[in-house]
Amino acid sequence: MLDHRSDADDPAGRWLAAIIARRSCRPNHLWQDLGLFNRGELSRLMLRHFQPLAARNRGDMKWKKFFYRTLCAEDGIVVCKAPNCETCSDVHACFGGEPGEPLALFQSPLLQSRQK
Repeated sequence: MLDHRSDADDPAGRWLAAIIARRSCRPNHLWQDLGLFNRGELSRLMLRHFQPLAARNRGDMKWKKFFYRTLCAEDGIVVCKAPNCETCSDVHACFGGEPGEPLALFQSPLLQSRQK
């Protein structure tokens, strides 16, 4: 992620890269594990701080899937069972909504007021 920052001199990009990488290993949707309120917030964060990488997610693939697929492709590893997403029977697993409640609501009374 460090190589895909919008501004290499922005310190926020450096620490966000580390946080996003660690939180990508957690079990929930990435936006939830980052303490965000929805996937749209994560997409805006990615566009702001990692624009070159975010621009490659043209189909709005789920971010964890996109990171994994991108890393594998950079190493020459094919992880998909179909030659393209349009013909894949698992397209629903990689694209589409990510329903759920923001986990931050269950952790901080201060953040709960933001939702109202």
